Amino acid sequence: MPGRFVRTLLTVATDIAVLCAVLLTARLVVDFFGAMAAGPLGSLVVRLSDPIVLPIGLAARKTPYGGIFNMDVTATVLFLLAIQPVLSRVRRDV
Repeated sequence: MPGRFVRTLLTVATDIAVLCAVLLTARLVVDFFGAMAAGPLGSLVVRLSDPIVLPIGLAARKTPYGGIFNMDVTATVLFLLAIQPVLSRVRRDV
């Protein structure tokens, strides 16, 4: 029974990591186009994803579309996508 509970927790953690990666990818698109970030939906995406972004301190790059390419968001997405298979493998072995 404890193994089943741990597998369920790992499944939830894996699903949350994927959902956070999707939200942060949406933020990358919103930030890339500056006009989108100024709109109500864009600002909502930015506000919702702010607590998830790891404060790595990488410099953001300006885009030709009036926005930025946020390197911290990109690194966070890569981290979340990297831990997802690890969580899945641990879940399978439990």
